[in-house]
Amino acid sequence: PEQDPVEAAVERLTAEFGMLFVVAAGNDPREGSVGSPGSTDAALTVGAVDKSDNLAPFSSRGQRVGDSALKPDITAPGVEITAALSRTADVGAPPGTTHIAASGTSMATPHVAGSAAILAQQHPTWSATEIKAALMASAKPNPDVATYAQGAGRVDVARSITQTVTTSPASVSFGLEQWPHADDTPDARTVTYRNAGTAAVTLDLRLAGDLPA
Repeated sequence: PEQDPVEAAVERLTAEFGMLFVVAAGNDPREGSVGSPGSTDAALTVGAVDKSDNLAPFSSRGQRVGDSALKPDITAPGVEITAALSRTADVGAPPGTTHIAASGTSMATPHVAGSAAILAQQHPTWSATEIKAALMASAKPNPDVATYAQGAGRVDVARSITQTVTTSPASVSFGLEQWPHADDTPDARTVTYRNAGTAAVTLDLRLAGDLPA
């Protein structure tokens, strides 16, 4: 709970310089396990899925500690990802090994960072908030995975390039009302839909319930 110095730095640098921080959610599958700095609002926080878009068993998930806000924001492939191996890495690989397959949200995060870079190239005037919103709006959710585990779903860079409809904010959280509910009060949020395309768009909006998992 509260905001630590790293979270505060991410928020400040995002606001001052328009930087988008793409942050690994962590490798602790318990509820409420997304830690700093992925827990901050400005960060685009990444969980991990396998090649079939199933949530990786190690991927950290929400709710965010303190206010039950939505985290992670998005997922990406993070299971058995082949990557270049540093010469100084101490992973027990045979001498001369140049590549290794590894798993973790740290392996998933570069997929989203690369997607963000492609969007920034396509739309050089877009802010960090706009890039984050486009990536989340174009993500592919797994219907069998709860929102608090996957956020908007698995990143889809091809779709994000042509994504015209986004929301501000990119996601909305209402917190958690504790039982018993005799003291619950109405809570309202405003979501703005934006169409960056040249053609008119009609939206068919629905609200579906979800539980943490």
